[in-house]
Amino acid sequence: MRFTSFSGALFLSCLPVFTQAATHLSADQQTQLDVTLYTDNLGLVQETRSRPALPANQPVFLEDISQQMQTETLRLNKVGRIKEQTLNQAVLNLTTLLDNAIGNNIILARRGADGQELQQTVRLLSAQGNTLMIEHNGRIETITRGDEWRIIFPDMPDNLVLKPSLQFTTAGAPNAGEANISYLTAGLSWQMDYVMTLNTARDAMQLQGMASLQNMTGTDFKNARIKLLAGNVNQVQGNGRMYAKEAMMRATMDAPMASAISEQQSLSDYQLYTLESPVNLLDQQRTQVPFISQEDVSVEPVLTYRFRIGANPEQQTTTLKPNSVIRFYNNQHHGIGKPLPAGNARF
Repeated sequence: MRFTSFSGALFLSCLPVFTQAATHLSADQQTQLDVTLYTDNLGLVQETRSRPALPANQPVFLEDISQQMQTETLRLNKVGRIKEQTLNQAVLNLTTLLDNAIGNNIILARRGADGQELQQTVRLLSAQGNTLMIEHNGRIETITRGDEWRIIFPDMPDNLVLKPSLQFTTAGAPNAGEANISYLTAGLSWQMDYVMTLNTARDAMQLQGMASLQNMTGTDFKNARIKLLAGNVNQVQGNGRMYAKEAMMRATMDAPMASAISEQQSLSDYQLYTLESPVNLLDQQRTQVPFISQEDVSVEPVLTYRFRIGANPEQQTTTLKPNSVIRFYNNQHHGIGKPLPAGNARF
């Protein structure tokens, strides 16, 4: 392959230019953020962001949102009448750049023996793993991507974004104000883990519970007020799917905020808990927060057997190993008396 020598060459990417100025609403404009986590890879995000006046038909980009947003559940209030909305999930990275460049020209560059950079314009035919198939001087060639090669893209595709965002246009909102945003998203979940420490007499225990919060949405939720919903929400595919989700979404949004996690609220067959302090729920992280701490819970050690009794028992002795069980009652008299979410218990 023949290369052209360049010294100190500078290539600038061409960015898309909008004929009408766009408004960007990022997490920096957040004035309130509430996140409700369900136990089965589902969550509800509710937030308020300050916004300027919105001219009619002006593009508005809602940034710092979940990459797994369920757009059919999105609610935008106080932004004017929504005319159109699009979720942009095509994030700029090397894979998406190569996919968009197939059929177009790219520039291959590497350092020559004299230290100067050699560049050649070729047409990209395909990109599979580390192998590029290119057309050069009417011939088809393959090269392997590595430290030796550098790929220069002449421009930035208009359909790629630096991070996921929701683009929408409205009929206009003449005055500055606050936008209310809520949506359901996959990628959020939580679970309970209990540690139960018995005393020497084995008639009481200390109960410690930690809630593990997991965020796999692709975005950070900083300084969020966290609510935890205990119970399995119906997510069956079909006509009943969205009814079940939206019904739970409305119930969670309408419930008042509790001042502490001990003041749980009942929502039909579910329990809703609110963490006392805001939490930084960062992407790709598992965060543990104290859920319950109870001293001197009365317990009862029990030995149990399980065996089969037939109509004609055999005339022989069977040795059985008993199971050691710790039993306690969830009521105020025995030291608890509040609903406990399902989880793993370790003694």
